[in-house]
Amino acid sequence: MAELILIILSFIHILLSAWGTFFIQKNSLLDSQKKTLNTILLWLIPFIWFFVVKNVLKQISDSDKKKESRTHFHESGKGIY
Repeated sequence: MAELILIILSFIHILLSAWGTFFIQKNSLLDSQKKTLNTILLWLIPFIWFFVVKNVLKQISDSDKKKESRTHFHESGKGIY
């Protein structure tokens, strides 16, 4: 029974780490050093680091989207006014 739990947790760890690595590598907010460091930490601290990085990067990208949508210019068929 303990072996089955270990196999299931290992499988979940591999899936989350692989998906997290893809998520980190495609993100444009991090430079190459930060991507490498986060990838290493993701594989060393499997479950916690995945959710930390995912939430932090999501909050940063959401705040950028909110800033972009707060423009005072509107485009009409006649141009920007």
